[in-house]
Amino acid sequence: MTNSHKTFWRWLATGSLALGGMAHGQWITQTTDLKGGWNAVYLHVDASHAAVHEVMAGTSDIEEIWLWNPPVVGQQFIDSPMLPTTTGSRWTKWTSNLGPTSALKVLVPNAAYYVKVADGVASMQWSLKGRPAAPTYDWSVTGLNFVGFPLAQPLSYERFLLPAPHLLQGAEVFASMGGPFGESNPVRVFDYARTTIRRGEAVWMRVDAGFKRYFGPFEVTGVPSAGIDFGTDGTQASFRIRNTKPTTNVVSLTMIPSELPPTGQPVIPGMPPVVVRGDLDSASLKHVALSLTAANPEDEPVRPVQFVLPPAGQPGSDIQVVLGVVRTRMTAAAGTRLAGVLRLVDADGDLRVDFPVAATVQDTTGLWVGDAKVSQVTQYLKQYARNGDGSPVLGRRWTTTSADTFTGGDAGEGLDLEGTFAYAINVGGTTDANVGSVNFVRSTGVEGYAQTVGSSTGNWLAPAYGTTANDDGMETVMSSVASSASPARAIFQMTWSAGSGTSCNCCLARQGTRRRGVALTSSWGGK
Repeated sequence: MTNSHKTFWRWLATGSLALGGMAHGQWITQTTDLKGGWNAVYLHVDASHAAVHEVMAGTSDIEEIWLWNPPVVGQQFIDSPMLPTTTGSRWTKWTSNLGPTSALKVLVPNAAYYVKVADGVASMQWSLKGRPAAPTYDWSVTGLNFVGFPLAQPLSYERFLLPAPHLLQGAEVFASMGGPFGESNPVRVFDYARTTIRRGEAVWMRVDAGFKRYFGPFEVTGVPSAGIDFGTDGTQASFRIRNTKPTTNVVSLTMIPSELPPTGQPVIPGMPPVVVRGDLDSASLKHVALSLTAANPEDEPVRPVQFVLPPAGQPGSDIQVVLGVVRTRMTAAAGTRLAGVLRLVDADGDLRVDFPVAATVQDTTGLWVGDAKVSQVTQYLKQYARNGDGSPVLGRRWTTTSADTFTGGDAGEGLDLEGTFAYAINVGGTTDANVGSVNFVRSTGVEGYAQTVGSSTGNWLAPAYGTTANDDGMETVMSSVASSASPARAIFQMTWSAGSGTSCNCCLARQGTRRRGVALTSSWGGK
């Protein structure tokens, strides 16, 4: 991929995405060549922002528009091209004579029409402004389909259908090139090599079973009918690109500005700052962000983002494209709607898919009020045993409460008794004892400490750890015990408060053998 990049997730925050609906903005013009008589037209733009008679104002040479309504029941199918007529339920029409009283009220995208041009007109161009729409349709395998394709340039049927050889060999195609209905309109296409198909042209096609849809050398799916709208708080959206060619394909993504809106539609001040998720950075384990729009209007145009797709059916030939909007670069006034058109084109320039992308600037002023409901709390802090220099002791796993062995009271013999301890209790003992910097005191009369036990024994056993002062102190601590007979439990309670930058530790030592003991320790940290 080629483009300037930054870390993708650094620019994005979790948010929702508004999909579908009737969004304002993102205008583009579809221009179709027509001849006098009946022409088959396929619309790739949505002109439903106004009624047909308003959209057609000033286009006096077009006398009628008939919308084809595909059959919805599998058993109801056609086996030959149908002429626009009121005798069937497949057509909805608008005529210049009926105007606003016509049955056809608006012009919708991804639909096929018959357009009647006045007989005295040799040729004309019909320019229709609307919102671009990504192609979406399913073909019927029980009859003819009236469809069109988002071609980037005129192509021969042979070249266009090359990625689908079975379709090339088995499809029946009927084209309407203008003129009166008759033997030459519509006419079946046999010479695929020298007959051309164009963007905006609709054709009748009968296909074999297994071909539910065909777009061209690549396919775009997952785009909502109204395009991608990030709304006021959305930050991420995605769609898919699939290579249909038996060879490697390169698909380029470009953001282009919207055209001027039709009369009565809101002005679009600029494009939203859109980025595409790029490759994964092995060092940071984050995806790079490839910008589709310049940071400033006066900057050089941003180069397209390219995706190299392996041949159809191979791993990586069907990919997810993730888009994000950089809200920190949306400096317009709150409520401003930014919009543009995302254009996808293959390397050979055969197919062109356009669809809208929009975002609205957030209003972050005023008082923000929110509610939070806590349904579950878990402890995620853990304490670890440390050496004298503060480094963790490797090979040992300590949690908030843990058990381990020790062989004496000196450093390196299993206990870390250096530092400040909130409590050090000689449970059941009758004397105090020093071990390292810790003074174990008798369990009676200690402020903040309380115990509930059945009995205490000061000389329960006589452990022997060594001859050092710390060993002697640990022997005194470990010689006593406090317990309760089952089913009662021995309870030890301590209260403390932790100040900023302090840590509180409690060490309770209990029974052991003559050479090896078991220590129960608990640690808390606070601010």
